[in-house]
Amino acid sequence: MKISDIASISDAQKFILDLYPNDNRDFSYVFGYATRHLGYLCKSLCKNSPSVEEFIRSISWLLALANKLEVDVEVSLIKRHPDICPYCVVAPCKCRWTGKKPAIGIKAYKIPEELFYRAEQIKREKKADFQSHCERLAIIYPGNAYKWDAIGPWQLTSKMQEELAEVHEAATRYLSGRKSIDAVAEEFADLFAWLLSAWGLSFPEGNVDDSFIEYYLAGCPVCGNNENCECELFADLSTQLVDSDKIKELEKLFLALSSEVGFDGDEVSEVLQSLEAASKSQSEPVARAAVDQAKAKTEELEKLVERGAKNAKNATTIAQAIYKAIENFPFVG
Repeated sequence: MKISDIASISDAQKFILDLYPNDNRDFSYVFGYATRHLGYLCKSLCKNSPSVEEFIRSISWLLALANKLEVDVEVSLIKRHPDICPYCVVAPCKCRWTGKKPAIGIKAYKIPEELFYRAEQIKREKKADFQSHCERLAIIYPGNAYKWDAIGPWQLTSKMQEELAEVHEAATRYLSGRKSIDAVAEEFADLFAWLLSAWGLSFPEGNVDDSFIEYYLAGCPVCGNNENCECELFADLSTQLVDSDKIKELEKLFLALSSEVGFDGDEVSEVLQSLEAASKSQSEPVARAAVDQAKAKTEELEKLVERGAKNAKNATTIAQAIYKAIENFPFVG
């Protein structure tokens, strides 16, 4: 599957399977990474600073997890959430008032039939991409937007974590012969429903399908391979923890700035020692203190530039590079 040919959720899932066969990675391995990236996304959502990349990484690892179990995410989503709520069987959802019971006079055994009919209609309309599903969810569950505006993303993030746990429980029971694959598929559908709802509320003008394609235009973001990922086990991009390479780069920039300004006092040496300690220890408390120390001293050196220190233009450029590097540290802000 070529990235440019993706036109549906199933296409995206097939693309992930082709790029990441994961033959040497078992269910637990993939679940671990799915948990990591969803957890980081939830953290960013709670700080009101989610990135497109965090959403795409979470979606990708969950698609990879579904591939491990041969769950068709597109079919599961449409079957579980066609254009009505599966519990109250209407849209907009009225579960708040019905206690998750049907809001219309329909018998329990008739609910699957109604959902099937609705799902078949969606299939005929060929609206099976991520963005179409985001829009359907917004119509089915408008209350999510009201809650988001009133109390923030807390409910959605807790629901995503809850559904991820239920995916794991359903999957382990399926793997041990105590659950059907359909039960696992339902849990995947619920998890993706909350995830896509969060996307729609975070990026109301964005398109998740376009963002998915853009993320993978150059192949695997880690190894760069366009056909089959060649990453070794546990070869991944650092996104939240202290990255010693980034600390070292900040150290080089700070050293260059002090050299340009012509200032090499004890305080500069102390900053360099702190950054070196952060790089070696990779401890977040040490890294936080070292980065704050570097930022404060950079601000002081900038004032020297403003007072006419030599190489002012170069120094200002380096200082801006330092600030940009600091902003990219996940523990800043």
